[in-house]
Amino acid sequence: MTTSTARPTSADGWEWATVADVADVHLGKMLDAQKQTGQHPRPYLRNINIRWHSIDTDDLRSMDIAPHEVERFAVRVGDVLACEGGEPGRCAVVSEAQDGLAYQKALHRVRPLGGVDPHFLAYALEHLTLTGVTAHAFTGSTIKHLPLEKIKSLRVPVPPAAEQRRIAEHLSGRFSELDAAQTDLRRLLALLAALRVSIARQFLPEPGEATATIGELATVGSGATPLRADAAFWTNGMVPWITSGDLNARRVGPPRQFVTEAALAATAVRLWPPGTLLVAMYGEGQTRGRCSLLTFEATTNQACAGILLGSEAPITAAFLQGYFEATYERNRKLAAGGVQPNLSLGLIKTLVVPVRTSWQQEQLVEQYERTLEQIAVVDEGLRSLSLRMAGLRRALLASAMSGRLPLGRATDEPAGAVLARIAADRSIRPTARGTLAGTVRQKRAASAASPVQETA
Repeated sequence: MTTSTARPTSADGWEWATVADVADVHLGKMLDAQKQTGQHPRPYLRNINIRWHSIDTDDLRSMDIAPHEVERFAVRVGDVLACEGGEPGRCAVVSEAQDGLAYQKALHRVRPLGGVDPHFLAYALEHLTLTGVTAHAFTGSTIKHLPLEKIKSLRVPVPPAAEQRRIAEHLSGRFSELDAAQTDLRRLLALLAALRVSIARQFLPEPGEATATIGELATVGSGATPLRADAAFWTNGMVPWITSGDLNARRVGPPRQFVTEAALAATAVRLWPPGTLLVAMYGEGQTRGRCSLLTFEATTNQACAGILLGSEAPITAAFLQGYFEATYERNRKLAAGGVQPNLSLGLIKTLVVPVRTSWQQEQLVEQYERTLEQIAVVDEGLRSLSLRMAGLRRALLASAMSGRLPLGRATDEPAGAVLARIAADRSIRPTARGTLAGTVRQKRAASAASPVQETA
C-alpha cells in the first residue's frame, strides 16, 4: 500500500491516501452489439445514468452478463460509480434500487474498503472535481477522459469512520437545501423567459391589421468567408467580420475577427451600415434565429442574414427586431435541412410583419425595452445568487475535506485505524482470480494425495 503519512494541519488525526488505497476500482464491461441480448441479460448503467449523487434508472439497456461475470461487472449497495468520460469524475453512490445492475466500461466502480463511508468518498471526489484537481488527471484533447490509473491515483482525506459519516450526513442536509433553492431559482428564470416571450407577442400581426413582407420593406442579403489560406484577406485586417456566434445579444458586441480591404474588394463579403439587423441563419443550441442590431459598419459570414430597411420603410429597425424576438421559436421550426437545419434568405423575405403608425411603434418599443431592462436586472440578480450558491457548495466541501466543519471530533478510533482495517481486509480477501487459482490448486493437491487404484 502506498499511503502517505502526511497529514493536513487543519485536520489533526486524519490520514491521506489514494483512491486505490481505500477502494477497489474497476472499469465496467465493454459494450458489444452482439452481446446486447443473450442467455443472461442484465440491465446496465451508462454514463448518462449517473448524476451528481443520484442515479437515474428511467432509461436502462441490457447486455449479456454470464454468471461468472456478475461479481466483476455488477454493482452493489455502497459502491461509488464515477464517470470515465462525459463529465469525468461525476459520481453517485449505489442504493438498494440499483443493487445488482451491471455497469459499462464508461464507468468506474469504486468499492470502498475497511468501513470507508461511500457518501464521504463521493463528496471527496466532487471536491477534487470542483477544485480542478481531477482535471489534471484527464487525458484526451477534445473529449476528456479520466482513465483507471488516474482515478486510482487521486488523493483523498481519510478521517475516522464515525467522522466520515457525520460529515457526509451534514453535507447531505445542507446540499438538499441548496438543491431545493437552485430548483426554485431555475423555475424563476424560466418564468422570466416566458415573460419575455409574452411581452414580445405584441409585435405579432393582429387580425385585419395591415402587413407587409420583409422582402417588400428591406434589402436582405448575406456575406461570405474569405479564403483562410489567403493571408491578403486576413492579415492586419481592419474591417469587422461578424459570424452567427456574435448574435447572442440584442446589440452586436465588439468584433472578434477582421478582414482586409482586399477581401472586401475581391470576395462576396458585404459591408453593412449601422442600423442593419443581423439574423443567424445557421447554428444549433440557441443561436439559429437570433436577431441583433449592428451599431457599426461590418461584414458578415454566410451564416448571417443582413436586413437593411429602406429609407421609406414604414417600420423601424427596433420594431422589426421586436418582431423577430416574438417569432424566434417559430422561425427556428421553419428551418430546413437534415443534420443542421438552416434558415434561408428566401424564407426571411417572406416573413409577414405588421405595419403600424410611427407613434404606435415608438410607444410599443419604448415600453418593451424598458420592461426588458427590468427583467434583465432581475435575471442578473437570480443568476448571481445561483453562482453564490455554487460557491457556497464549494466552500462547504472545502471545509469538510479539511476538517473545518464544526461537528466535533471523532473519538471512536485512533488515527489511521481505517487504513489499518483496509490493509487487514486486503490481506484476507482474495481476488476473484486468486480464488479460482486457489480452487484449482486445491483440487490438484487432493488428486495427488489420493491412492491410485490398481486395475485387475
